[in-house]
Amino acid sequence: MSSILDRLEETLLSRRTVRVAVCGAGNCGKTVFLTSLLNHLLCRDPDFAPEGWRVVRADLDAATGPFPPFPYHPSRATFAAGDRWPAKTKGASLARIALRLERADGRGWRRERTLELLDLPGERVPDLSMRRRPYPEWCRALADALADAPSYGVYLSRCRAVLDALPADAGAGSESFLAARAAVLSAYREHLLASLRSYSPIVVPSVAILAQDGSTVPSRRGLPEAELRAELAAAPLGADAERPFAPLPPEAAAGGSALARAFAANYRSYVRETVDPIAAWLESADRLCYLVDVLGVLNAGPQAYNGAQRMGRTVLGMMPAPNRSNGLLGLLTGLFSMHVDDAILVATKADCVLPEGDGQRNRLAGLLERMLGPALDEIELPPGRRHVCVCAAVRSTDPDPDDPRALVGRFVDAAGGTPAYLRFRPAEPPARWPASAQWTAGGFPDPSESGLVPPAFDARQDEAPPQIGLGRIARILLGSMR
Repeated sequence: MSSILDRLEETLLSRRTVRVAVCGAGNCGKTVFLTSLLNHLLCRDPDFAPEGWRVVRADLDAATGPFPPFPYHPSRATFAAGDRWPAKTKGASLARIALRLERADGRGWRRERTLELLDLPGERVPDLSMRRRPYPEWCRALADALADAPSYGVYLSRCRAVLDALPADAGAGSESFLAARAAVLSAYREHLLASLRSYSPIVVPSVAILAQDGSTVPSRRGLPEAELRAELAAAPLGADAERPFAPLPPEAAAGGSALARAFAANYRSYVRETVDPIAAWLESADRLCYLVDVLGVLNAGPQAYNGAQRMGRTVLGMMPAPNRSNGLLGLLTGLFSMHVDDAILVATKADCVLPEGDGQRNRLAGLLERMLGPALDEIELPPGRRHVCVCAAVRSTDPDPDDPRALVGRFVDAAGGTPAYLRFRPAEPPARWPASAQWTAGGFPDPSESGLVPPAFDARQDEAPPQIGLGRIARILLGSMR
């Protein structure tokens, strides 16, 4: 009887495709994370296989459906060169890797896993708040989410003044309608400018800073204010320049004015064309891997914390509930129904704090747990399916042998010269998030902003970069081989 059950298990479980949503705010390290993960799997790194198993074959699959393939080879070539990081994600892409695993004890059992990893630009994450929300409801939710943002309060006041001056009988296309629309859109762009300057990650619609063709508004640190304002003025606020929208005050969005109707129609077009295709894929995911640059949030201050927390809650709230059936019915529905098996919160850039002996990497995990743990609890995952990890997908620093409080890394200067090894003392993350009154923005700088580049390592395709914590994440993504 046991041999029959073994064969049944082998038939049911030997092949499986696992969908993984890899999300996070901009600049959290998703491209490096995916590139290094794929590199280690393709090299059949034993630390990346589930316990008791080994990877005997790994192949990238070019068939990625509606999404373009993740640019693995150019990304790896970039950081293998050792003088710069890969280019940031500018569009949703999919990595598909087929793996064959065998029992390490030689019993001959075999499993095949195909990982589908969706790489979603961090700028698109705030757009997910529009999923299945009518325009008036979204306007109210955004007003609640940005209640602590002074620039949004100023925008709403300006918006109400414009709407009060708009004649009630002004029709779409009339001179007064067009003037009011232009004034509201201009005021909203001023709010977006303030959001970028204050490190707020909530910029919607995301095409304001990441166009559909992949062109971006440069980093908030990369442009003077006048140039950044000009960039935002040229960006569309909708599916295209002819269909702009902005949030209105909640009472106005629910009203029947021509402007509210026009914005609502353009909002629906944007959701249908830009938001829904990505959201539908996320809602079918088996695993969620949500990356957070905890040091970046610490460096940016309370408003960035609030925005990062809301973004995380938005993504976690989209995850379908896990299957809870028992027995054979649970096995079959678990294989074929939509649900999320595991959710992983990842604090990235763990190599930018002192090594584990000092406990600082554990602090990153603790801060992330406090930020998003309650939202993770709401998914109601079974025990052992809820994870908080720290990771450096490419370890770019080493402890300084002469100074226990310092790290050593390779840096390039602003002119992009030859990298040189330099010693630096990293900021120490606190045990708890600072109270707003004592929170000084700029106190936790990211070394990569000062020219930290990847370590020099072998450029051969069968070598992978040094890393911290990535193997554990890979084992969770592959799941149980039962």
